[in-house]
Amino acid sequence: MGRHKKPSALKVVGGTARKDRMNANEPEFDQLKHIRPPEEIENDPVAVGKWNELAGSLDKAGVLKTTDKDVLMLYCKAFSRYWEAQSDLDDNGLTIMNFNTGMPSRNPSAMVQNEAARQMNVFGSKLGLDPASRQNIAGKDKSVGQNRWAEFD
Repeated sequence: MGRHKKPSALKVVGGTARKDRMNANEPEFDQLKHIRPPEEIENDPVAVGKWNELAGSLDKAGVLKTTDKDVLMLYCKAFSRYWEAQSDLDDNGLTIMNFNTGMPSRNPSAMVQNEAARQMNVFGSKLGLDPASRQNIAGKDKSVGQNRWAEFD
């Protein structure tokens, strides 16, 4: 598996945009205008902090679109769960005493943390939150309905 493709918006910002390396069918959505954290996470300072960090960075790069709002929120919630689970693991360790059996067992926070990390990967990559995966999303062909020979008339 090779490197992920760089999104067109980042190529333009970085000054490395070339027509032969651009995805002509990359979907175009409206820029997200109000970047404030949604109310679903406003009571979670870790999620809000991650929202502000990512939203600001993605907005500056010109790649934060309206379709990314829910994905970004879910990513931030997963990020918060990850660190909440890490805090429990720091306090109680990887194993805890099972009161039913009297034997040590795996701390459930380890499973929560693993699931949160998996969700962060899915939301960040597969759904197009991270700019590299946005390049791989093929949108509607922009050349449909155009005469490709018109320039020779």
